[in-house]
Parts: sequence; C-alpha cells; structure tokens
Amino acid sequence: MYEIARWDLDRLYPIEDILTPILGLKEQYYVTKDVEILSKLIQAIEKAEYYMYCRSAEESVTSELAIAFTTVKDLKRIFMKNVKKVL
Repeated sequence: MYEIARWDLDRLYPIEDILTPILGLKEQYYVTKDVEILSKLIQAIEKAEYYMYCRSAEESVTSELAIAFTTVKDLKRIFMKNVKKVL
C-alpha cells in the first residue's frame, strides 16, 4: 500500500533542543535591540513551530513537547508585538 510520509526532523534539531537557539537570540535582542537579530529570532520561532507541528503529526505529543510548544507560541506573540512597534 501507501507509505506514510515522514520528515527528517533530526536535520532541523539534531538533539531536539528547541528552545536554546530561541532563548539565545532573545537575550541578544534585548541587549542590542537590533532588527536583524529580531528577524533571526522570528525565523527561529517559526522553525520551532514547524518542527513541533511535524513532530506532533508523527507521534503522540509528550508533555515536554506541549510545554515547549506553549513557550514558543508565547515568545512569538511577544516578539510579533515588537515587530509592530518597529514598523
């Protein structure tokens, strides 16, 4: 029959560390208020959202993944407000 499509999620986050790059960029942005860092931060948040969507589609959602997903959504909301201020 048909084989279920699977993504190579380990290519996105080899160690499944979703929040570390986002939190690092968050710290940099708060120190510098640099728009380029804000852009990288938003890209990292979107990448994490994509990863979590794919991971949840392939397997049952663990509490760890659910907490990370909520954290990423909250960070996105905060930084989208910053984008509106910059514009």
